Amino acid sequence: MQFRVGVMVLATIIIGAILLVVMGEVPKLGFGRPTYELEAKFERAPGVTKDTPVRKSGILIGRVTDVRFADDGSVIVTMGIHDDVKLRLSERAQIKGGLLGDAVIEFVMGPKKAEPGFYADGDVIEDGIVVSDPFEVFADLKGEFSSAIQTFNQAGRDIGTLANNLNRILDQNDNQIERVMGQTEKALVSFNRAMDNVQKIAGDEEIQAGLKKSLADLPKMLDESRATFQRVQQTIELADKNLANLTKFTGPLGERGDQIVVRMAGSVEKIDQLLAQLVAFSKTINSSKGTVGELLNNPDLYQSLNRAARNVEEATEQLRPILDDARVLMNKMARHPGAPLRDAVRPGAGIK
Repeated sequence: MQFRVGVMVLATIIIGAILLVVMGEVPKLGFGRPTYELEAKFERAPGVTKDTPVRKSGILIGRVTDVRFADDGSVIVTMGIHDDVKLRLSERAQIKGGLLGDAVIEFVMGPKKAEPGFYADGDVIEDGIVVSDPFEVFADLKGEFSSAIQTFNQAGRDIGTLANNLNRILDQNDNQIERVMGQTEKALVSFNRAMDNVQKIAGDEEIQAGLKKSLADLPKMLDESRATFQRVQQTIELADKNLANLTKFTGPLGERGDQIVVRMAGSVEKIDQLLAQLVAFSKTINSSKGTVGELLNNPDLYQSLNRAARNVEEATEQLRPILDDARVLMNKMARHPGAPLRDAVRPGAGIK
């Protein structure tokens, strides 16, 4: 019996050790599966400790081997990944918490476009993701739930107060309510009479024909109204364009208004000076003492200038034959350079 119990205990221990090795619960033993290391950087790592499982698509691919703080206060988690598992560069490490406080690191596809290649031993994943624990979310919403419950309680009290006020008003105004009900009944009777009159009017064949014609013309009227609205809209758009153009024109004027006013004032001063000079010039012309005044007012000076012009004209008439002879002489010299000299030395009657 003791031998059988000992064999059973030894077999149980061996089977348990084999199961631990196969399931990956003893990652540091020499006979475990070979792994390579990856590091992931998280803002925080709730529930993550040594031997925290690392999964991908729900399958165990490794475990956490170390957790430490970085220099900037973030958390760096070192993971031992099974050597036969290849993780793409587009995948990101995500910490998920369970209802019982246990945590797991899950590799999921990142928001970025798929990147070629795989993680290698010693690579660092910078943008780790932390999924909030359900209890943390509930704790964050605790204050809001309390505020909502207080709001509901206040609303219930307000509704109770309103109901009490209505009951008190109804108790105090029974007679007035009866009068209101009577007036309401009379109003309903009047309304029924009005509806009877409307029915009589609507039952008239001529009125029905007119209504049918109006309904038949309604689509045409709607089309005309739509066209009118379109024309109005076009007019408004043209007005907007004109206002925009006017704004473009008046904008620079408004910005340079001071300069324009100064220049206009200077131009007015220059015009005043020019008018004063014109007045002085006209006075000088009208004065008989000036040259122009003598020319206009002295007939002797005018006659002298007229005779001088005639003398110049007569001198020009007398010079014209001489110029013609010179032109003929120059023409001959250009054609036969020696001929004019020979003709000048040889006695003869001349060219005339």
